[in-house]
Amino acid sequence: MTTAHIPVVDFGSQFQDNKEQLGITLVDIFRTVGFVYLKNHGVPEETIQGAFGSSQKFFELGTDTKKKYGRPPGTDVNSGYVPVGMERFGETRTPYFINPKSMVQLAGSVFCKIG
Repeated sequence: MTTAHIPVVDFGSQFQDNKEQLGITLVDIFRTVGFVYLKNHGVPEETIQGAFGSSQKFFELGTDTKKKYGRPPGTDVNSGYVPVGMERFGETRTPYFINPKSMVQLAGSVFCKIG
């Protein structure tokens, strides 16, 4: 069984005096892995929990309500609600993978609900 590794970037000690290296490291991780765990970033826990709480309330809404906040069709806008099964990966290959999650992306943050 393969164990997934989530990269950890520590803002407090690892890059405290080297912001350029922090940027290079984050870009590299996002290009190769796609996500990262940020540690000692300075965002208050209350703010983080508020974001997760708002996300949960959004996903509890009915599908028709959530669709009102969907991505605009025919644009390159990468913001808004995406229903289950609409996000596709590797469409140039057959068969392609249909992502089994719904998600909403707002101002660069992505909140997902699996299933």
